[in-house]
Amino acid sequence: MGDQNVGCVFLIKDSNKVARLRLLLVDPPARGRGLGTRLTKECIQFARQCRYESITLWTHKVLTTARHVYERAGFRLTSSETRRSFGQNVVSEHWDLAL
Repeated sequence: MGDQNVGCVFLIKDSNKVARLRLLLVDPPARGRGLGTRLTKECIQFARQCRYESITLWTHKVLTTARHVYERAGFRLTSSETRRSFGQNVVSEHWDLAL
C-alpha cells in the first residue's frame, strides 16, 4: 500500500514435481482488498512456469479466510487431523492443487 510491503507469499520446492506454498501473509490493514488472492495466483503462475505438476500446502481449519482463498484458487482439501500445537488442540489441514 503506497510504498509499504503489506503481504508476502513463499513457494518452495517440495520435490521435483511438487511445490509447497509455505506462507501467505497479508497485514491486517491491507486485508479485504484481494491481495491474498493475487499473491496466491502469482504463486500458481510461477509454479506452472517452473513446470511443477502440483502445489501442496498445510494450514489450520480456523484460518477461514485463507482457506477460502485456496479453495477459490482450485485447491482441494486432501486430509485433516486434530493435533496439539502450541498448547492447543487444532485441526491441521493439507490442501493440494493439480497444475
